[in-house]
Amino acid sequence: MLAAPAFAPFAVRLLPWDGRAADQALPVSQIGRLTPYHSAVNTADILDALNDLQQRAAQGQTVFYELYSP
Repeated sequence: MLAAPAFAPFAVRLLPWDGRAADQALPVSQIGRLTPYHSAVNTADILDALNDLQQRAAQGQTVFYELYSP
């Protein structure tokens, strides 16, 4: 996911790393470990959302908006 070209400009912001370095080897099925304040993290839902974002980005749609200036 982090290496997907569609997410290149913002991939590290897709998940709450909380100041930690992004773990490139973390499987999507383990994403729930990053969000201890959410008790129902469904891998299928995450994959559906990521696939949708990737398709939209490939079509040229903006899928991430930068909120803060450098």
